[in-house]
Amino acid sequence: MENIIDLLQLIVALSVLYIWAFRFKTINQEFEQFGYSEQFKAITGVSKVILATFLISGLISGVLCGPFTVIGALGMAAFMAGAQYAHMSVKNPWSKRLPSLIFLLMCLTILAQAYGVI
Repeated sequence: MENIIDLLQLIVALSVLYIWAFRFKTINQEFEQFGYSEQFKAITGVSKVILATFLISGLISGVLCGPFTVIGALGMAAFMAGAQYAHMSVKNPWSKRLPSLIFLLMCLTILAQAYGVI
């Protein structure tokens, strides 16, 4: 199970970093569609990069589900839940909701392992 959790952390962290670095045009379109401000987009981006770094730091520290992992996964889960709300509020199709839902489930799995639920 440890390897699966490590893999989930890596997938979430690297995907978020990739999206915010190389798919910024898509991010801009979505934030405009949701009616969010440039400041909110900037705060969200910086926060997600920091949380992704926490997830990677959790892997490097060698402590399974240590504090870096928990903070990273908890914060990222909150953002992904917020993304679900935003997509639902503008009635986006499931194809637009699915990525953040998958990442939310990955983060919840990481947290479940951290708290001994699985």
